Amino acid sequence: VHAAPLPIKFASFACRPSDKFARLRSVPGMWAFAPGHNHSYSPDPAVAQRQRLADSTVVLEGRPTEGAFFLAAEPQPGQANETDPPGRTGPCVLGLKDVDPFDCCFTTRFTAAACYYQARGEDSIPITASGNATLVVDDWELPAANFGATIARVPIGFTSALTDFRVGINGGPLGRQFFLEFTCEDIAFPPA
Repeated sequence: VHAAPLPIKFASFACRPSDKFARLRSVPGMWAFAPGHNHSYSPDPAVAQRQRLADSTVVLEGRPTEGAFFLAAEPQPGQANETDPPGRTGPCVLGLKDVDPFDCCFTTRFTAAACYYQARGEDSIPITASGNATLVVDDWELPAANFGATIARVPIGFTSALTDFRVGINGGPLGRQFFLEFTCEDIAFPPA
């Protein structure tokens, strides 16, 4: 993990392999202003805003279709202990949770996986998912608790924003741009 434009390396580490990728979930409010998210909310704008911000529903079209949607990601319980070097399971960047709340292996996991599959000519990361979901059609609900018994195959698409990861601020220290970044060139995979 580098700090740009300064030639500073903030972290260097090796991650152990694991079959855990991430815990993906819908977070209340993340879909509140998405196009097509047209639930019946209160006509009172203040009440409607609170209702939308509490809603974690992902709305898909009601006909057979392929689609994409975003979910929030976080490490699975115990994942850092499996993947990270001993004693390095805390926040990655300078140990500051407000800068990066995740351990270094999780912070770089999506970029590393995207780089791995991009090098093989793929544009998505093939994963299998297990967990809980509820299918809702109008007023009818079908809890699909533990759909992991059937193992859902869920590809995670990626773009260059993931293979060339950069997060930062404009007007940082000394009024300059300041970024933390890493790319495929920073990631080395063990020989196959």
